[in-house]
Amino acid sequence: MAPHRDDIELSDVLDASSNAVLVVDREGAVVFANRRVRSFFQLKGNKGFGWPVGDLIPQIDRDVHECLRSGAAAIGRRVERKDLKVVANISPIIKQNRIVGASISLKNMVEYEQLAEQLDSYKKQNKLLQAIFNASTDGLWIMDSSGVLVAWNPAAEHITGYRSKEFIGKHFEELEDVGISKEEVRYIKEAIETKRQISTFNIHPRSKKQVLGNATPVLDEDENLLWIVGNEHDLSELNAMREELENAIQVTEKAKAELSGLNLLELRGQEIVAESKAMLHVLQVAVKLAKIDASHILITGESGTGKGFLAKFIHNKSANASQPFIQINCAAVPENLLEAELFGYEKGAFTGAGDKGKAGLIELAHGGTLFLDEIGDMPMRLQAKLLKYLDDHEVMRLGSVKVRKIDCSIVSATNQDLEQMAEQKLFRQDLYFRLNNFQIHIPPLRERKEDIFELVQFYVRKYNRKYKRHKRVSTQGIESMLSFPFPGNVRELQNICKQAVLMSEETLLDRYLAENLQMVCAPASLSVPDPPVSSDSLAASATGINDLTAWMAAWIARNLNPHPIEGGVTKGSAPESVHPLLATIIQKVIEMGKSIYDEACRQRLAPPAEGPLSPPGDPVPGDAEGAVDNITNLTAALDAREREIFLQAMQHCRTIRELAEHLQTSPATALRKLKKHGLSL
Repeated sequence: MAPHRDDIELSDVLDASSNAVLVVDREGAVVFANRRVRSFFQLKGNKGFGWPVGDLIPQIDRDVHECLRSGAAAIGRRVERKDLKVVANISPIIKQNRIVGASISLKNMVEYEQLAEQLDSYKKQNKLLQAIFNASTDGLWIMDSSGVLVAWNPAAEHITGYRSKEFIGKHFEELEDVGISKEEVRYIKEAIETKRQISTFNIHPRSKKQVLGNATPVLDEDENLLWIVGNEHDLSELNAMREELENAIQVTEKAKAELSGLNLLELRGQEIVAESKAMLHVLQVAVKLAKIDASHILITGESGTGKGFLAKFIHNKSANASQPFIQINCAAVPENLLEAELFGYEKGAFTGAGDKGKAGLIELAHGGTLFLDEIGDMPMRLQAKLLKYLDDHEVMRLGSVKVRKIDCSIVSATNQDLEQMAEQKLFRQDLYFRLNNFQIHIPPLRERKEDIFELVQFYVRKYNRKYKRHKRVSTQGIESMLSFPFPGNVRELQNICKQAVLMSEETLLDRYLAENLQMVCAPASLSVPDPPVSSDSLAASATGINDLTAWMAAWIARNLNPHPIEGGVTKGSAPESVHPLLATIIQKVIEMGKSIYDEACRQRLAPPAEGPLSPPGDPVPGDAEGAVDNITNLTAALDAREREIFLQAMQHCRTIRELAEHLQTSPATALRKLKKHGLSL
């Protein structure tokens, strides 16, 4: 049986079209209208056939005849009337090079506008994506699923140094022709194979820029590869930005330091050296008090720590820096003259008084700062008068009945414990509280060894300039200074440096400093009593240990002669009895030494172990010499490694301070380590 076949005619095809199709002959008469045209114009049967097209659609009559005459198509002609809104596209029908008619396609304007809007949206989206692609500061490129490059943005050209025309249309494995090795594009191949993002660091051969590259696969719903999107970020620009940020931070920190008043040049101009955290904190507190014009500041610290310099520093940083700074040492002026010096006197107030009288130091300090040094040595009678001035700010000269109003900032200093003196009724408690509104304690030099290095350099340079000398101190010389306790603090260090510059015959002051410091440190004479036990007393009984403890305690008490504290009570006489804590410490040390000695003797006298586990020549676990050798080897290894670290650091550092900062330690420690390993900058 033959298969069934329906004959499909052209009219059937045109009737099935979603567009309204109208055909006219050479004269412009309608010869065909499909089903949608008859629906638009409500034509039934053969109605409308043979009509001039202008009778059916007057708006396109002229365009149709122009098309029939010239053969030019007319696209997008709008036809609007009350019951119809369509867009007409008119195209000529040409047969054997002759125009025999025209085809008119009509589409509902609403549908046409919807399509146009979609098309316009796609165009805008395409322009947006293109703008993003071209404006990105990161290098962007796109490859198809086969690995052929199809897009290359301007930033990629700038970062890599390659033009898009050198890459577009090439497979990523064929880029060796332009200088890109297969090793550099391996991450792209891995991204295609694994279908996941792969990152890498590259240095492009042409631009010499270091970049962070990413290759990201784009997949469809079925996990099939569509595209490879690449991103390359210029790390050289990032590094430059980081350097700029670090520079900005450094500038900010420098500005803060200058604004805080701790500029090193300014400090050294006032002979103030501060490298330790403790001294920097002291100066920061002093600056704060100066900025708020604080008065009644009490500066405490041992003699020679620089209390006078700090008082002058506070005055210079205050708003009254242009006003007088008056200083008096309460311990240096006799009691019968101290009152006249402070409060002044009138003509004939006492025997020997001047003919014209004299203003006191408090009057001279009006508007400025009065510095009362060694306030703890002020007589009790004058303390009461000073307290009265602090209460009402009024001064009356000796022999006068006239009151003078004086306003000045009071800064006092002492090396004594005023609180304890107040408890012992040696200093007025009410005056102590009036003077102690703000307290600044300057730590002794032995507690801030970081400052010793800078102080030595400062004073050696100062006296070199003053006396036209060219002396210097090496790391070994400063090391000897670091080991000295400096009971006289900065004043003693200053004197030692001055003496060395003037008296030493050598350019290098190391030997002179070491010899003189040893003379200062060594006791004048030692009185050593006969020990109650024999030389091998470490193996004595418990009774012997107690006797040895008493002997050592008596020897220490008799010969311990520290430097007297300047301005305080002289120490040096042996105490009548030994402090219980000292006796306990000595006894513990002796007991520990006896235990170590007994164990060493036992191990040395013990016979060596025999057997397969102890081959000849190897030290046994109980061998004391073997244990010492192991400790020595470990110490040597640690010292060798430490020396190697210092040698490496010295390649990058030119000064002790730079070396200390590089190794994150103090200048004093750096100096000591250099001397230990025989190194020098």
